[in-house]
Amino acid sequence: MALRDKLTAIHDQHPLDVYEIAYLSKQAGDQVSPPYWYALMKGTKDNPSRKRIGVLATLFDLPWRYLADDEVNTPVEAILAEASVLSLEELRQVVDVLQQRLEAGE
Repeated sequence: MALRDKLTAIHDQHPLDVYEIAYLSKQAGDQVSPPYWYALMKGTKDNPSRKRIGVLATLFDLPWRYLADDEVNTPVEAILAEASVLSLEELRQVVDVLQQRLEAGE
């Protein structure tokens, strides 16, 4: 899925307007101006810096890889792609944390 499609979906589902995105992204380290945001959504700009992708991922609480990789179509796919490099012991630790969170109702 192309970045423009992901950002359009985020924009449709998220309560922030473009000016809030600009302000919050600047606070997070790299401003995404309203014109730049719209250019990304239209696909006229399609190669943001790694830093800018990181800021957007942080702003919308998404995995960096979800926004950076066109082959990754969902945030869950991004998490699973990252998990594929973990050792069996590290995966067990992840499962334990997830189990604890489920039991706590998070």
